[in-house]
Amino acid sequence: MRLLVDIGNSTTVMAIAKADGSIESTWRFKTQKNGTEYFFRNEIIGGLTPRSITPSQIEAVVVSSVVPEVKEELSEAVISVIGKAPHFFSVHDAKRVIDIDVESPTQLGNDRVADAIGAVACYGAPVIVFDLGTATTVGVVNEDKCFIGGMIIPAASFTAMIYASASTTISETVQIASQSSLSASVSACANVLSYTCATSPPAPFNASERCVAKFPEPMITILITL
Repeated sequence: MRLLVDIGNSTTVMAIAKADGSIESTWRFKTQKNGTEYFFRNEIIGGLTPRSITPSQIEAVVVSSVVPEVKEELSEAVISVIGKAPHFFSVHDAKRVIDIDVESPTQLGNDRVADAIGAVACYGAPVIVFDLGTATTVGVVNEDKCFIGGMIIPAASFTAMIYASASTTISETVQIASQSSLSASVSACANVLSYTCATSPPAPFNASERCVAKFPEPMITILITL
């Protein structure tokens, strides 16, 4: 099995992946940009131990990170616990799976590339991926499995704060919208996309982590991840 690590600006997620690529379990914690080797070592052990997984069972560690400040400390922690150096995912790895056609590929966030690869692998292409994280990112992969760009927009919670402070009506809309949950219907996805401009994504979305909608020809998939 493999230990997968996704380090975002706000949250770090660790996952155990089986040999067939399926995810066995995950755990998460707040990203500490000044985190020490001791901090990351405790988080790794704290995730493996309750799941009765020993370090010797981990064949490899793969990391996707948008926080370069913690690279050295995380690497030392992984080597200390697992006994293997982690592989840090990059755009160069991605090019073995999808093509990338943007102006500056090396400036493309690893998280956005990983989103695109996962979307194509699970749902095929073309696909549009919305990742509702610290910022809301959008990635577009065309029918030739080529990442052709997207956008980065302010996080939903940040937008909600601005909108709510400007209008009582909008504030009330935010409160109502936050009670909605994700579903796989086209109309529900459209509503969720509207709400992301004025809501904060955590608890209101129940346990769902993605919303998928397929539209008529030309067929395209929209994937929303939280």
